[in-house]
Amino acid sequence: MQLIMYKIKFFISIIIMIISLQVHSQTLKTTSNSNNLNNNIDNFIGTWYWKDNGKSLKIIFKKDNIDLPMYDNVKTDVLIGFHKYISNNP
Repeated sequence: MQLIMYKIKFFISIIIMIISLQVHSQTLKTTSNSNNLNNNIDNFIGTWYWKDNGKSLKIIFKKDNIDLPMYDNVKTDVLIGFHKYISNNP
């Protein structure tokens, strides 16, 4: 009976160690004063229009480089958008 309990405890401790190692393997390492540029955002920058049967939608996207609040002196590109929806139907 003690041998079975020992094997169960050993097995559970191995599982816990494996899970804890996988959790820490996905951390992002950034250096201070780094700038993460994203050129894929450039395809969306501009003003986009949609009109259909008295309804219209206007979306404006712009690209901005902001400081990340969770890191020290790290900047990244973000896409900022504004919209305006108009419906002329009563």
